[in-house]
Amino acid sequence: MVRHIKVFKKHKGVNNLELNNLEKINVICGKNSSGKSSILEGINLRDHAYVGLEISDTDKEKLVELYNTELRNKTSDQTAITVGTKYFTSNYDKVFLNKTILYEDTIKILLYKFDEIPIHNHRFPDKDLSALERTLEQYLLKKVKRFDSILISPKRHLESEVRIDFGRESQPNGEGVINHLFYLKNQDIGSKDYEIYHRIHSAFEKITGFKVNIVPNKSSLLAVNFYIGNIWLTADQCGLGLSDLLIIITLVIATNYNIYLVEEPENHLHADFQKKLLRFFQEQNKQFILSTHSDVFIDINAVDKIYYAWYLDGEVSVSDQTTKSKIISDLGYSVSEKLVSDAIILVEGPTDIPVIKKLMEWIGTLTDFNVRFWPLGGDIMAELDLSIFSGSESIFTIVDQDPKSKSVRDKYLRNCKEHGIQSHQLERYSLENYLSLAAIKQVFPNQLSTKLTKLEPNVKVDDQLGFSNKKKTIKGKMLAILEKVNKKDIEETDLYQFLQEVDTRLREKSSTPT
Repeated sequence: MVRHIKVFKKHKGVNNLELNNLEKINVICGKNSSGKSSILEGINLRDHAYVGLEISDTDKEKLVELYNTELRNKTSDQTAITVGTKYFTSNYDKVFLNKTILYEDTIKILLYKFDEIPIHNHRFPDKDLSALERTLEQYLLKKVKRFDSILISPKRHLESEVRIDFGRESQPNGEGVINHLFYLKNQDIGSKDYEIYHRIHSAFEKITGFKVNIVPNKSSLLAVNFYIGNIWLTADQCGLGLSDLLIIITLVIATNYNIYLVEEPENHLHADFQKKLLRFFQEQNKQFILSTHSDVFIDINAVDKIYYAWYLDGEVSVSDQTTKSKIISDLGYSVSEKLVSDAIILVEGPTDIPVIKKLMEWIGTLTDFNVRFWPLGGDIMAELDLSIFSGSESIFTIVDQDPKSKSVRDKYLRNCKEHGIQSHQLERYSLENYLSLAAIKQVFPNQLSTKLTKLEPNVKVDDQLGFSNKKKTIKGKMLAILEKVNKKDIEETDLYQFLQEVDTRLREKSSTPT
């Protein structure tokens, strides 16, 4: 299994990009035009990517021994050998930091680090960097191997009818798949080729519940048929999902590569088929790097690693989101919302969400941006692990002024500041206090005291209305009340102004080419 890959040659926006600590099933997600496809293409291009080797304390003794051997091959001066070996050993930890990833193009950087450290011996003022370079090159080549990859692009198409041509191999775009399957199907039972066909057929049926067959028609052309609902249908009579799926399964089972790079495996597939396809990947003794927008494939409980890609200032970058995704999942939130939305707004409770959404509709934010809302769970907000949001510029939060929980909110807001989350504490008691009394009376006619002439901004609204004593609340009717509110009254408040700031931030960010 390949653990570390670096795309060192520039390809589109990908340049010196590293995917470290790869596992069996790895997922790259991100917004549209974030560079996901470019990363997979860069990995797949020959002579564009290096395999890396993690250098740790366990490698020290072997590297020292190899360096000593290199020195012996170059000189018979035992003193020079001793001095050189001691120099390398004593400075090893300064150069090879904890878990340094060694790639072919980082050897020069490591040599430069060694060259900066004096040797402290007047008889041997110079280091033998050529021997050291040879040591690192040998060790890297000995430990890692070049990899063969296949890129299965999202533009997959299964030919409906083809002439028999057993010389055609299966291609990543679907060409040749029908001929390949027909060839495998017609080999001797018990042969390796027939066993491959049987595995493909079984995997397809396990995922879809349908059978597949390749048969010649009356025109002596090969055609693929699917058995659905007790009837055989041609591929043209079925959705694209079945054809896409057959291409992917055939390429994974019938070909032999180190790494399978699959773009958008979810294309045209029902969520249940996606889950079963992911399970199919898990069952294979092969390594996968997938690019996706699907919630199914951004499931930390089903995949090993999740990387987030973004494009900024002409360059594609990635970050390992595996640990944060685990925390998000444990909190009961959707990992995909965090990774592919334009912004997330943290609010105190579920009843706040419709109100904030409505106000953002007025501003026009939700027309142009994908904004998600997460409830904090009230007083547990101070204990949430906000590190999952560190480094993101698109996380915002709104909390109220309820004095009963002041210490909780103060601690939460300090945590937000520490993790760079833009926060706003309402000037009024809560969201309900931004509604007008006139609007509330329209939704609750004949239920309010005629003595009440206005709402106090810093007193709980249910208390002012006399609802608390009756164990009633206006929370469930807040959206209906908001529909009756004069927009001008809301637009002049701190709440509305903060949401406008959010809109401005998103628009400024979106002006960056993606």
